[in-house]
Amino acid sequence: MERLTKIEKQFSKQESAAERATLAEQVQEKRAAYFAQKREQEMRNEQVAEVVKDVEGLQKKIEAHHASGFFEKIKNVIAIKKVEAELREKSGEKTTLEEALAKPMPGAKGMEEAREMLSSFYQQEKQKWAEAPYSKEDIASLFSEEHLASLSLEDYAALLRRFPGEMVTHVTRQGVRDHVGMYEHMAGMGEMHNGFKGITQSGRLTTRLGAAMMEARTAHDICEALNGGKPVVTGRDVMGKHMVESTSPQVLVARLRGYTDRAKEFHDSTAIHLAMGKVLDEIYGGERGNEVFIAYPAAHVASQYNFLNIQGKGVTKAPDDDRYNDLYVWAENEWKGMNIDAGIVFLPSGVQVDKISGSQFALDEQGMPIEREFEEGEDTVNRRVYKRSEQIVDSKEYWEAYFAEHPNNRPSKIIYYDGRMTPTEALWEWKGKNGIVDKAQAATLGFDEYELHEFDRPGAEEAALHFYRTAVDALVREYGMGIMLPCFDHQVFTKPQDEWQNSINDMYKEDGMKW
Repeated sequence: MERLTKIEKQFSKQESAAERATLAEQVQEKRAAYFAQKREQEMRNEQVAEVVKDVEGLQKKIEAHHASGFFEKIKNVIAIKKVEAELREKSGEKTTLEEALAKPMPGAKGMEEAREMLSSFYQQEKQKWAEAPYSKEDIASLFSEEHLASLSLEDYAALLRRFPGEMVTHVTRQGVRDHVGMYEHMAGMGEMHNGFKGITQSGRLTTRLGAAMMEARTAHDICEALNGGKPVVTGRDVMGKHMVESTSPQVLVARLRGYTDRAKEFHDSTAIHLAMGKVLDEIYGGERGNEVFIAYPAAHVASQYNFLNIQGKGVTKAPDDDRYNDLYVWAENEWKGMNIDAGIVFLPSGVQVDKISGSQFALDEQGMPIEREFEEGEDTVNRRVYKRSEQIVDSKEYWEAYFAEHPNNRPSKIIYYDGRMTPTEALWEWKGKNGIVDKAQAATLGFDEYELHEFDRPGAEEAALHFYRTAVDALVREYGMGIMLPCFDHQVFTKPQDEWQNSINDMYKEDGMKW
């Protein structure tokens, strides 16, 4: 019997109060009859035990009589006849009680009927919940970050059974990146990444710029974060062998300028990128067969954030070409990002991974994968092949050990999927098992006011100012007031440059400094 989840039960109490009261009365009546009969059975069992004890005592008396001498038997002949009569009476009583116990209790059938009544009612209420009408306000309330994060996995699935079941995903870069799907997204190929672990530390899926703002402490840190976590380099050393990491303020300013001069670059950096309806691990993922991804309801994105579909409309339908399945999502606070507990984390199971790194591949002393020779006829298109780790554990065991060591990093909702499946297959399987179907009537789910058609989102200028002030402050603290500041492109930001300058000067009034 499948019981109601917490959220379904709350709905049932509100919408089916009379039916619940009637059912409770009927079930209670059947249960009362059953337990009354059960108590009678227990009393009979106790009586049988007492009668058996009496019978055994009488049998011992008769046996003792038969074992006595001739004169003793003559002397007690009347007494023994009385004992034998009592034995027959007790034996009959025992038989009667045992026959009564052997009969099925009428109340047992009532209990089975009660179970069937409850099961039927639960199914009826689940269907009523799934088919109940809802408003735009219901979506906004029930798909808020706070509400989704508070739900159990069972209630999360129940919510999606009633509301549009379309989902959006973000594949993390976890493990050795051994494949690419687009030339534009080759960053990190052939390197070990811990993108998902980094996400669990803050519990939030952030943007590149958001990560830089939260973690960086110097201008160089900010530039490195914006450079995909790699050092900012300007060229090779005098021998032409190694790339040189730059620490000059001019290069750092130039790097920052790239994020303040170009509208698309800045908006791209402040957006969380999601895929609609599937997982784009082939383009953006990390380690094939060992991918980690996060799934959110499309209703969460549509009702809580500004969003832009670069080719199409809304948040529900993926374009035919995966290259354009890119949903830009901007949180109200760019640096805060999206709570991973408002989504579901999918982790692979059944994959043999290194017990230290969690990758399928062996790493050298520098933490880089060790390449192996390609075998004849082996498919090597868009991927590299590395030496497998020999110190292996099951991937589920690896992640459970990681969360045991870092309990605060554990997401609230985890699905372990069969590593032999593709991430998209895993997502679709979970939805299918839980009766979740795509049924959106509108591409935006009614939240047209949150959809953007150009990079003109509200609050962008304030976000840019925050970034600008943070970056400039880091530069000033390191290099002093004499540096050339990056400036903003008029295509993106409406305030004239002197207003930005005054904003910066306000930061240093107490220090008596001014540009």
